[in-house]
Parts: sequence; C-alpha cells; structure tokens
Amino acid sequence: MGKTFVKPFNDKDDNNKDFSMNMYIAVVSLGCFFTAFAWEFADMLPVSLFPRHESTVSHEFIKVIEPIALTITQQLGTVKVKGWDKESISIEITQKGSSEALENTIVSINKDKLPRELLCTVTRKNEEKQAAHVTFLAYVPFNCDLTVQSQKGLIKTKNLSRAQSLFADDGNIEIVLSKFSVDSSIFVHNKKGSIMVEAPKKIQAQLAASTLRGTITSELFITLQPQTTLLGKDYWHRVKKEVNGFLGDGGAPVTLEAEYGDIKIRAKK
Repeated sequence: MGKTFVKPFNDKDDNNKDFSMNMYIAVVSLGCFFTAFAWEFADMLPVSLFPRHESTVSHEFIKVIEPIALTITQQLGTVKVKGWDKESISIEITQKGSSEALENTIVSINKDKLPRELLCTVTRKNEEKQAAHVTFLAYVPFNCDLTVQSQKGLIKTKNLSRAQSLFADDGNIEIVLSKFSVDSSIFVHNKKGSIMVEAPKKIQAQLAASTLRGTITSELFITLQPQTTLLGKDYWHRVKKEVNGFLGDGGAPVTLEAEYGDIKIRAKK
C-alpha cells in the first residue's frame, strides 16, 4: 500500500513565493516604465538605442511682391529667419526624430496667397504622440512682415526691417536688427524663455518691456517716460521688471513681454 507524504507547513516557503512574485511584478512594472520613458524622451537617449531619422526639403519662391508676409506655426524645433537683398524666399525644412515621430508630423506650405503671403504650418496627426524636431531656415527680403508662433524651440531673426510678431510657449527668442525705421515694428510675447534684442546704438524706437519672473537689462540708453512715484523698494523692484520709454528720440514701437524669462537689449557691435 502506497504511502502518502505530507510536507510540513512552512511559513518561509510561502513568504519566499510571495517575495518572488512581488519581485517579478516589480521588475515587469519597472521595465514598462523605462520603456515608456524611453519612447517619450527618446531624443535624450543614445542614437544606438533609438535610431533617429532625418529628412531635408528645400523650397524657393521667386518674384514675390514686397512687402511679403511670412507666417510660420511651429510645434517643436528651431525657427531661423534671415533677411537678404533678393525678391525671393528660400526655405529649408529639416525633420529629425524616430520613424514614428516623422510619420506623426505634417509640414504644410500654403502658397494660395502668393506672391504676397506664404504660410508654413507644422501639425501632428495624433496630438498625444511625439512630433519630430523641425528646423526652419528661411531667407526672406529685408522688408518681409514676419509672424512666428512656436510651442517649443528657439526663434531667431536677423536683418529684418519691417514688422516682426513672435510668440513662444517655451523657448528663447533672439532678434538681431541692422535697420529700424518708421515702417518697422516688433511685438514679442514669450511664456517661458528669455528675449534678446540686439540693435544699432542709434536706433529710434518707442520701448515697452515687461517681465513677471525675470529682469530687464539694457546696453542702450533709455529715456524713461515721466512718472510720479516714491523712491522705495517697490519702485526699484518694478523698474527691473517694467520699462516704458524711448530708445534715441523714439519712433516705431518695440514691445517685449516675458512671463518666465529675462529681457536683454544689447548694443550691436
């Protein structure tokens, strides 16, 4: 007659099983977390782990009617616009990212209103998925009217002499001026990032600058608008964050607004 062996009850065995199961769950959960983190922040990881792809397309639009209006609506990436002495616009668009990010990113150019207006727009097919990093490098006539709206990334303009309207949610804005006349104007609003304007020492402009969480500095002399005030701590605090006055003898408007960032006005060498 066969014998039945009953293994004595042992708390340690059950504890070991529970510990092993908990470790298994923890490892799987940790793996899932790092996988999600890697896909979300793939740009921060080595290229060997997440292969990156790059594509560049160039466009040229000739015989535009000046002043041409250019509007760029950006998601993620750099926008650089430079003025040149030609009646044409040249735009180079480079996309970088994973194959999924490139597939999810749509770059469109609306030419319906040429030769007077050109629209460049970056959108996502799925707003919940990662977009590619898009770089715009544009050469435009000096007297181009420029509007840029960017969610994240650097905006940089150079040698433009007419209207500039620049808006950023997250990223620095840099403007280099060589000429500023009565037909010029600058309006900048930056939610999270600094604003830098480099201007000729003899610029004539009406300045209105303000920042909530930064400071304002200038290498150019500013004639402040008259005001009646007490010279206390509140005034010295306010004057670093809000400036209204004239550069030179005044002229076309320069409006600089920052929420979380500094504003710097530099003298062009």
